[in-house]
Amino acid sequence: MELNDSLNSFSKTQKVTLILGALVILVLLFASFFLFFSPKEQGVLFSDLHEQDAAVVMEALEKEKIDYSISGNGTEILVPNEDVHRTRLKLMSSDMPIHGGVGFEIFNDSSFGTTEFAQRVNY
Repeated sequence: MELNDSLNSFSKTQKVTLILGALVILVLLFASFFLFFSPKEQGVLFSDLHEQDAAVVMEALEKEKIDYSISGNGTEILVPNEDVHRTRLKLMSSDMPIHGGVGFEIFNDSSFGTTEFAQRVNY
């Protein structure tokens, strides 16, 4: 009965203020819960990786304590969107032993006698 008596002793303005204050607190609690526990949007850090390359990248991410997830049957590594570019540049500057496929660097070491046909095959 004490709570009921206390509430009855409040004026109408005090009751409205009390209700609005409680609603504000509930909204703030809900908003903070949503912000802290909602999943972060993730972007692709690397895709189409070989298993060995994915393992090297994952090891480097764990060493740097960067949150990541794997998708695409282990061929894609995802990190939070705001960290994609910074993380990619950081990993690529660390000289990771990523093998990957052969790209245009195959033309860097072409010998003098390489025929046009061989260059087309390489391309």
